[in-house]
Amino acid sequence: MNTVSRLLLSPALVARYAWLVARTASTPRPQDAPFAAGPGVDPDRVLIVGAGAAVGWGTNTHSLALPGHVARRLAKKTGRGSHVAAMADPTHRGPKLRNVIESTFLENWDVVVLTLGAAEALTLASPRACARHLDDLVRSVLERARPTARVVVATTPLTEAVASFGISAGAVAERHAAVLADVSRQVCAEHARVTHVELTGGPEHETDRRYEDWAGVLADHVAPLLAAQRARTDSPQRARNRPQPVATRLAAIAETGLVEAEPEAALQAITDRARETFETDGAAFDLVLDDHQWNVISTLGSARREPLADSFCATTIQSDEAFVVADAWHTDLPVPRNDIRFYAGYPVHTPDGTRIGAICVFDPLPRDVAGLPIEALRGFALDIERELHRRAA
Repeated sequence: MNTVSRLLLSPALVARYAWLVARTASTPRPQDAPFAAGPGVDPDRVLIVGAGAAVGWGTNTHSLALPGHVARRLAKKTGRGSHVAAMADPTHRGPKLRNVIESTFLENWDVVVLTLGAAEALTLASPRACARHLDDLVRSVLERARPTARVVVATTPLTEAVASFGISAGAVAERHAAVLADVSRQVCAEHARVTHVELTGGPEHETDRRYEDWAGVLADHVAPLLAAQRARTDSPQRARNRPQPVATRLAAIAETGLVEAEPEAALQAITDRARETFETDGAAFDLVLDDHQWNVISTLGSARREPLADSFCATTIQSDEAFVVADAWHTDLPVPRNDIRFYAGYPVHTPDGTRIGAICVFDPLPRDVAGLPIEALRGFALDIERELHRRAA
């Protein structure tokens, strides 16, 4: 479509887009913690950023939106755990989306997926301007992510993108959407670590089925990228299992407001379930500061402030994996020698992947750790992360 035709048609389509925006006020979208986890350990981490498919229109929870379906599909395909988070908003477009990216810490993500919404197609936005904005956005992600992290640009056929609102986009807007999808492919082709995928399913499908279809396409696209990453010695996954900057952790802990705060019932309940599941004398959720450990919750009622010399969790947060000690009295691991002999801990993260502490179970008796349900321990860590999101909301 030439520029003159686009300008002549734009006012009518802008009006239609304004009507669509008004419809969003009554259309459900998830309000829970913006992440989902697939079963398993050693999880891959995928961040979905943008508008459109990332928002979750028509659902009430991210578990039934794109993050949940992608997390489950990826875990099934890879045999590993998965952690799929969303930073989604219908206003995330063009320069504003770049501002979001520039204020986000991306080094803890293996794959960043950029989802483009329907606004540009419905308003007949200039293909040249869209190409420029997308190229700027991609470059910004590449600058902030790990050197071997991958970027995926995901577009959606316009008929499917607006299906949750019960409207027809119109033939003109649909043709323009196809043009913009081609523009996206061209931009992606200019960057070695960037690929394009079109999320397709069926506009006639129910909302949940549509997200399931999109997730299947995205998981099929992302799984080989993750496999190629993990074959490298400089993979993002290996980098995550290194210590993180202390200053970053301390700043993240300060934002939680948990230090010196009174114990909360929801966090207590999660910790109690962990102790019951592992049948141990004790369980705790601890934050690791620069010179001491703060026991947010401890089922044994121990002192809330403990020196790092007595902390197992200080070792747990040095990696993104579970830290398990069968018998602390008979091990070469650098652990305290106190009345704890068996210990198992899993890191607790902030939304951007910063490790702030750990949930742990422990016992004064040693234990055979073969077959220890590490996935369950990860589940309790995720429960705490969801609760921390609820507190901050």
